[in-house]
Amino acid sequence: MNNPFSSNSSDASENAKSLLVHYLQNAANGNAPISEDNFAEISDLVDSIIEAAVEKAVEESLEKMKLPINRLS
Repeated sequence: MNNPFSSNSSDASENAKSLLVHYLQNAANGNAPISEDNFAEISDLVDSIIEAAVEKAVEESLEKMKLPINRLS
């Protein structure tokens, strides 16, 4: 099965999904053990997950701040 997510996206969430699918597919297929190159990719995966969570939290906070302003208009 092809990976439905883009690893070249500017969206942190999309990158995290792509890397996670990649590693789960490798694990399911019994592919080669983790190498030093994979450590960097795993680090990128964790960073992408954190970045996506922060972006979502910021977006939600900004949306909540808009509500009181709109009520005053």
